[in-house]
Amino acid sequence: MLGDAVVDMAVAPLRAKLAALAAPPALPAEPAQVLKQVSILFLDVVGSTTLAQRLDPEAISAVMDDALARGTAIVEAHRGKVLQYAGDNILAAFGAEESREDDTERAVHCGLALLELGKLLGAEVASTHGHAGFNVRVGVHTGGVLLGGGVDADGSIRGIAVNIAARMEQTAPAGALRISHDTYAQVRGLFEVNAQEPLVVKGVDTPIQSYLVTRAKPRNFRIGTRGIEGVITKMIGRDAELEQLQAAFKRLFETRQLAAVTVVADAGIGKSRLLYEFEAWSEARPESFFLFRGRATPQTGAQAFGLLRDILAWRFQIQDDTASRSRDRRWRTASCRCSCTTTARISPKPTPTCWVT
Repeated sequence: MLGDAVVDMAVAPLRAKLAALAAPPALPAEPAQVLKQVSILFLDVVGSTTLAQRLDPEAISAVMDDALARGTAIVEAHRGKVLQYAGDNILAAFGAEESREDDTERAVHCGLALLELGKLLGAEVASTHGHAGFNVRVGVHTGGVLLGGGVDADGSIRGIAVNIAARMEQTAPAGALRISHDTYAQVRGLFEVNAQEPLVVKGVDTPIQSYLVTRAKPRNFRIGTRGIEGVITKMIGRDAELEQLQAAFKRLFETRQLAAVTVVADAGIGKSRLLYEFEAWSEARPESFFLFRGRATPQTGAQAFGLLRDILAWRFQIQDDTASRSRDRRWRTASCRCSCTTTARISPKPTPTCWVT
């Protein structure tokens, strides 16, 4: 009654499913391998072997599972990926799945957070089991690796950079974070570090310079910290972009209207250097103006008005580690010398006003 054309159209999806069921199963695809630069983090729990001699297997297993689970949560909170567990060790990588400009910085921040976790775990073990000396140590190195492939494709990571990262961890004192010079070069100026004696790493011809990280510097910026320390280099290939920023600066004083300039580019292509050159140029100008700085991070991206909060905190010198009461008092008593908006990075010096809420 309906005709062959209508019937064929109605049963076509069913025939396709039947054909798929009858076809032989497809062989699994070979896992893809990729070469990437990542920041590798090793964590080792110190004192676990001694504790295992005092506790039964179930108790030590519960302690270690809790420590590794909490360590994993910290790594993932800093957008890292845990690749492997080995006994009382964690191997994680930052930039393995998606490369970000602040991969190395987040790896070092994660290392410091893991040290805080180590202090907390040590206090808990001492209170519960009466055992002192339970802690962690962390090592970080940045370099090229081969990800994927092999029998454990999901957690496979190979390369001499992995060996160097492991060496950073193995030689770090308990409760300390050691980073290599390659990592330090990416975060120079953002953390307080103590230079250490060069380390010999198997497979590496020359000793490797390393540093112990003590803490993050409050409200520091990457601008001006890149390049080769002590060597002045000329910016190349960004004259047109610099002229656009300079023209926007001049128009601001001519029209007295708010303006926004957005600089967009891939990581490592020169945005920070361009802004550094613009700031150096603007400092020599005769116009009077205020410069407000704010820095967007993955953490501020999850906060309401995160960038605006950072701009105001920088202006009022409210540090990350400022006590809550002191911070609230500064917000209430701070007197802003000029008005500003989140859409204009530079503004002429106006009549003094305060609009902090």
